[in-house]
Amino acid sequence: MLKLADFVLRYRRGVIITMLLLTAGFAWMATRVGLNADFSTYLSQDDPLVQQYNRIGEIFGGNSIGYALISGDDIFRKENLELIQKLTEAFNDVEGVSYATSLTNITDFRKTEWGLEIGKLLNRGKIPDAPEELARLKAYVMQKDRFEGNLVSDDAEATAIILKFTGNDNGVSQFAASLNVKQAADAVLAAYPLPAGTRIYYGGMPFLIFNMTLLITNNFIVLLPLMVFVLLLILYLGFRHWTGVVFPLLVVIVADIWIMGLMGIFGLNFDLLSGIVPVVLLALGSADGIHLMKRYFERLQQGESTAEAARMTFGDMSKPVILTTITTMAGFSSLLISDFSVIQQFGLLAAVGVFLALIITLTLLPALLSYGVAPQSVRMSQRKESGIWNRLGAAVYRRQFAILISGALLVVLSLIAIPRIATDVDWTLCLAKGSDPLHAEMLLREKFGGSLPIQVLVKGDLKDPAVLKEMRAIERRLETIPLISKSQSIAGVIAEMNDVMNDHYTVPVDPAGVANLWFLVEGEDLVDQLVAQNEREGLVQAKLATWHTGSLVAAVDSVNRFLATLPDTIAVVNVNRLPDGIRERLQSIRLGQITENLMEELRRFGVKADRAQIREIVAGGLNRSLDSDARQQATKAVAAYLNSPQAEA
Repeated sequence: MLKLADFVLRYRRGVIITMLLLTAGFAWMATRVGLNADFSTYLSQDDPLVQQYNRIGEIFGGNSIGYALISGDDIFRKENLELIQKLTEAFNDVEGVSYATSLTNITDFRKTEWGLEIGKLLNRGKIPDAPEELARLKAYVMQKDRFEGNLVSDDAEATAIILKFTGNDNGVSQFAASLNVKQAADAVLAAYPLPAGTRIYYGGMPFLIFNMTLLITNNFIVLLPLMVFVLLLILYLGFRHWTGVVFPLLVVIVADIWIMGLMGIFGLNFDLLSGIVPVVLLALGSADGIHLMKRYFERLQQGESTAEAARMTFGDMSKPVILTTITTMAGFSSLLISDFSVIQQFGLLAAVGVFLALIITLTLLPALLSYGVAPQSVRMSQRKESGIWNRLGAAVYRRQFAILISGALLVVLSLIAIPRIATDVDWTLCLAKGSDPLHAEMLLREKFGGSLPIQVLVKGDLKDPAVLKEMRAIERRLETIPLISKSQSIAGVIAEMNDVMNDHYTVPVDPAGVANLWFLVEGEDLVDQLVAQNEREGLVQAKLATWHTGSLVAAVDSVNRFLATLPDTIAVVNVNRLPDGIRERLQSIRLGQITENLMEELRRFGVKADRAQIREIVAGGLNRSLDSDARQQATKAVAAYLNSPQAEA
């Protein structure tokens, strides 16, 4: 190693100039490094689930949902509805947002004397003026399942403007789109100030990403200067000489610039973990410089010249410093086996950063030290090495056996405690307590079923009643799983339309009935968000009222277990053409399905019921025969229908 030291010292000026030029180049490349707080990119992009998630975003206009929440005493006040309308119009023009849906532009289905009417909740977008009209609107909205809990809270004190973000594929990041949304809202609020007692909040994954990005930025702004100050203080107290303060600090600052420059060269961005790499390097990278400076000062006190002291310090400390760096690099490199790209990147950058700090320490530092430090100004080695550290060392030496036994007991206790560690993460805990982003998340959980979307992709002929009925079964099942609520799909839309038109909240059995309803709603934004353009892929969506990974995993596992029970193929049969024996078996199957559907509905509302009792009630209904009075009523109803303008052959 002395040969390398001789080379560095012989060409010390060239070494210093080379290091300065490299640092300037890396500093320029570091300006290209951006920030990435998008959690979806932290997973391996080769994972089939991640690929499916990305594909859903492509064919359904985005898969990330954000919310603009307006909170006030009564959302159905005229000034609040006007503000919601202005914000919705502004958000629909925001780059990076594919849809903005609110009470003022949501599609509604109404029953009129002429049949089913499909239009907007607000007729022609006009907000009622009279208090009694506003009261009727409020009463109407609050009795609609599709609105209550989705667009307005059950106490009518909060409403949500639902924003579907297009994703990064269109060149607009979720951070940029979130910023665009807030700027659009600010422009609206400049012309239409918030009514008294009304507040606006932003929640959902895009805005969580936005706030996490700001958190990473704040880490740079706050943690780096704070760490530099702490390091300066420690170096000053330890060396009491300007070289002992400046040179080790210079090494880690150069290492930080180099690692950020390499990130710029390879197109890497800072994320939630790699954002702390510069701070980690300040702590770890300074250790080598401190060791070398300590040895250098000791040799100066022994009467060696500055050049000889720098040379021999290199020879004395290079091997220990290299070995400690290798072990540190090995520790960080072990993170590369993780499935999460964010952890892999952190481990890689930290390992490379420590290595760069070693290179700089063994080149730039000896070259600088060789220019000389006045020996008489170095006083640290003259201090008496006594006091608490000597007493501590003596105590350790005298009680070797007791310390070994205590250490062994701690290891055993740790092994017992490790399995009790709960692996759970909630990203929202990173948000500052009392902040608007945290308040928005809590508001979404308490009044809107949460902010995290659950999506089930269904493939098949979505105009086939059998497929739609399976989608409705998935919807109902989602509603019974803890923390999951507010499920919806095209099947639910068709069922709602059928309820308005025919008083049956179910998918029509006849394909023609489905086709008629589908024709009426085709082209609406509501359908575009739930059905792919080929009409052979549809989404069943719901909300999860938590970000806790343990609860999330339990909910998703429950969904997957149910999906695994669904049949691979579906047969559609005409019951009237079946032999009696098969018809009875089919009736038994129907009995079980209806019973299970009712049990799920009861579980959804927290009602405990006896399955055998429910089955008995259902069996009574299926086996009921019409008496003469019922037949007469049915005949009159059919006759009235056939004589009406709505009759169809």
